[in-house]
Amino acid sequence: MKSLTMGLVLLSTMVTTLSAQEVMSLPQAKMQELSQLVGTWDGVGWVEHEGFPRREFTVAMEVQSKLGGLVLTQELLGKGIVLERELFGDVVFHHSFGIMTYDARVGRYSMASIMADGTIRVVELKLIDGGVEWTYDDPELGRVRNELTVTEARMLYASGSVWQEGNWKQFYQLQLNRKP
Repeated sequence: MKSLTMGLVLLSTMVTTLSAQEVMSLPQAKMQELSQLVGTWDGVGWVEHEGFPRREFTVAMEVQSKLGGLVLTQELLGKGIVLERELFGDVVFHHSFGIMTYDARVGRYSMASIMADGTIRVVELKLIDGGVEWTYDDPELGRVRNELTVTEARMLYASGSVWQEGNWKQFYQLQLNRKP
């Protein structure tokens, strides 16, 4: 009887362990779909808002795979000086850090972004051709849509649009090259 009990306990432990491994493999497989984002990137961007003329700036971004592929981290640094609504020089004006994951329990990707001013935003990521898209409501801008895509030519494009008068109006764009 003791042998039977020990056998059942061992079998139960093996099944539980195998089930945990299967659950772990799904998020890793799903995160592999975002692996094209991993790398060190730099380039230029522009931004324009109502009452704020279009200005260009430099951008550096690093995306790393962590925890055996379960998480991607993203750090973005935009440089310029905001002086009377103009950008000049080499001073940081945008700095953010993001964590991208896939939650197998609810079947979706998400990203938590932390801005340099302490603002935290958690959004659902949706896969699009070559990248991801996310939307959120901003207290100043209204409804915002962002897209991040990677081309076969090792270029990363990011853009943001606001919903105005029934249309999406682009207000920023990044064009980055993957560093070797």
